[in-house]
Amino acid sequence: MTTEVLGIPYSEDSWTLLLKAPDKQSRSKAILRNNLQAGIALDVANVVPLLRSMLESVAQDRRPAKLNVIVCGADSIQAGAESEEQQQSASAVSGEMDPIVAQLQSLAEKLAYEIEVYHPEQPFLVYLAQQFEESKCINLLQGDYSRRERLEKLLRPWRPAAAIVAIWLLLQVGLMIFDYQKLAARDLELRAQITDIFRTAFPESKNIVDPKLQMEQKLAELRKQTNQGADMFALLAKAGEVLSDTDTLLIRTLRFKEETLDMDFEISDLQSLDELKLRLINETNMEVDIQSASSKQGKVESRMQLKIGTADGKAPGGA
Repeated sequence: MTTEVLGIPYSEDSWTLLLKAPDKQSRSKAILRNNLQAGIALDVANVVPLLRSMLESVAQDRRPAKLNVIVCGADSIQAGAESEEQQQSASAVSGEMDPIVAQLQSLAEKLAYEIEVYHPEQPFLVYLAQQFEESKCINLLQGDYSRRERLEKLLRPWRPAAAIVAIWLLLQVGLMIFDYQKLAARDLELRAQITDIFRTAFPESKNIVDPKLQMEQKLAELRKQTNQGADMFALLAKAGEVLSDTDTLLIRTLRFKEETLDMDFEISDLQSLDELKLRLINETNMEVDIQSASSKQGKVESRMQLKIGTADGKAPGGA
């Protein structure tokens, strides 16, 4: 944002006065640029006496050698108008400034100043825009009127709080990175310990990919075998009283598989074998199946299969 004064052309040792004719939207204007970064807006009706007072008050060594007068048409009148009505309007508007121009020329003669009058084709605002030099302008939106400085004033009280928040965030990020690295190192250490424990517990395993999963699988197998052993001991405990009461019984081997106990033994005779079978069925409610029986050297060698009996107490027959 800048002032209209800086849109008026300037040259050293001269003052430039721009006169704008009135139109329907705005009144007439008179703007004087008397320095590179200085100027003043004058009342059009009093522009001649005001200009005389200014010229007379200036020191002799600082007085301009020339006075440039620029007479611009109103903004509503387009430059290069082709219709006769528009040309007549432009001439009428320009004519309104002729008396002022004549008074200025008379003032210049009295004060011995050179005067030059211009009538640009462009309307007022277009002419200012064309003559404007951004490198030589003054931005009015600065200092107390600067938007940037106003924003900085609003933000300045929050800078300490923002700095504290930024430091806190940096500390949090640093702590998170530190914890992550610490936990990652701990994870590697635990993985190494799990691998060592797995190799110690299962030395026969050579291909270790996921020691945790492999150990779980091995433990599941061991639990299954343990459950089978528990079933075998439960079956022996159930049949143990009957077996121990049979004096002529001599057990050779025991094999347990899939909840079935295979028992190889010797007994005195076939009658004792049948009595043993009946007692196991009646007293322990077990399923008893005699797989084989043969007489040898006055004794009977037999193989018997025992299972936990069903709820109705029935057992398969066999001899």
